[in-house]
Amino acid sequence: MRGNPVASMTEHLDSLVLDELRAVLGEDFAVLVSTFVTDSDKRLSALRAAAAAADAGKLREAAHSFKGSALNMGARQLSALCRDVEARARSGEVAGIDSLVDEIAAETRLVSGLLAAMRKS
Repeated sequence: MRGNPVASMTEHLDSLVLDELRAVLGEDFAVLVSTFVTDSDKRLSALRAAAAAADAGKLREAAHSFKGSALNMGARQLSALCRDVEARARSGEVAGIDSLVDEIAAETRLVSGLLAAMRKS
């Protein structure tokens, strides 16, 4: 990760959401982070499979689910990217969606790394 890690954190994660989750969950926050990272890998795999099959219905469902999960964790950019995939799939525009799914993959890696660093602090 280049540049200021704090700037990256605030750009990609909503600190208010994370602070609230930490306050509510306490030590279980680390479990939530681990679950999110594991689930994100599964959700990303589902997105990739649906994109490869050009299945707009499955793509919409996978993007919708991932969007909500990301938003619940305060991952605003990740949620917005998933929203874009969901909207395109809803309108049937799945040609060339692989590049957007690649953006989601990159954002997922970044967010997972930031969350892992938080979990340790």
